[in-house]
Parts: sequence; structure tokens; C-alpha cells
Amino acid sequence: MKNIFITQRIIHIKKYREMRDCIDQNMISWVVNLNMNPILVPNNLIKKKGELDKFIRNNKPHGLILTGGDDIGKFLIRDKTENYLLNFFISKNKPIFGICRGMQIINKKFNGNLFKQKGHVAVRHKIDNQTVKKGFPKYINSYHNYVIRSLPQNFISLVTLEDQSIESFRHKKMRIEACMWHPEREKNFSKTFVKRVKNFFE
Repeated sequence: MKNIFITQRIIHIKKYREMRDCIDQNMISWVVNLNMNPILVPNNLIKKKGELDKFIRNNKPHGLILTGGDDIGKFLIRDKTENYLLNFFISKNKPIFGICRGMQIINKKFNGNLFKQKGHVAVRHKIDNQTVKKGFPKYINSYHNYVIRSLPQNFISLVTLEDQSIESFRHKKMRIEACMWHPEREKNFSKTFVKRVKNFFE
């Protein structure tokens, strides 16, 4: 199986004075369903010059998944780690897939804007039939406070809701795609979407 780098959210445990990286176990299961080998990327390696580069060399990643959790700016060390990885994978023309916050990081990297909007936390959205035929689930979950209303340069929308917020996009030339929902949070993973993302990485 090909190695896929997965970024992690950060939890600060004040009682023990610990900064912990963590990931939803369901994300690991979802990546295994893609027939990929998940490699968790620590956030602290960016602190010392060369450590993250060494980690990349030793693990020989095929692609990158930028995961959800934590608004951009909450933990700068995570922002720096993900932006460093973005630059590396773009320079090597390796596939990058963003999920929720991951899509927002990609959007910001390419000078896109985010807008705070109600009605996108703990709700479900229905996708139109024509979009579903392209490998997307019929219903998607939503757990984000910010939305994307306009595309960065050289991106195209794959899923757009009735309120004109963009729920999925891809780059016209680079191997970059993303979605604002959490496919790993579904009780039963969407087989069609797993197939779509698997094909994207292959």
C-alpha cells in the first residue's frame, strides 16, 4: 500500500502541560478503505530545522490528507506544519486532499477568502442528482463556521449548495482536491466517494 500523510489536530492539556496531536480513529479507517497506509504527521517537527524534512524522506509519502478540526490561527504550529507540507507536495506534484479545515487551508494558500456563516454546524445538506452521479454522496454533513463563496484562481467548484457556498473544489492543473464535509464521520462510509478519492490518489 502507498503511504499517505495525514495531518492532526492539537489538544492542549493544561493539567499536564501537554500539547497532544490527535486524530479521529474513523479517519484511519476511512484511509484504510482507500487502500492506503496512513502515516500521522506530528506537528512539533516544524520547530527544529530539518526534522520535518527527515520525516518526509524516511516515510516516502505518495500523497497528503489535510484533516479537519481547529480553526485556522488557533494553533500556529499546525498552520506552519500544514503550509510546509502543502509547499512540499505541490513542488513534487504529489496529490493533496483537504477535508473541512484542510479545504480552508488550501483555499487560503491560493489567496481565497473565508466568510463566517450560520447554518453550517451540525446540519446535513442534500446534493443534487447530477453532482451525485460524479461520485459524491447524496447527503453531506457539515461542521464548519466558515464558508467559501468564491473560488481561488485556477480552481473549479465540484459541489455548490443552494446558498452558493462551495463544498468541494479542485485545481485545474495541480493534483489538489478538497471537500468541506467529513466523510470519516459517517456511520457508513460512502462507497462511491471512497472510490472517487481512491481514484484521485491513484
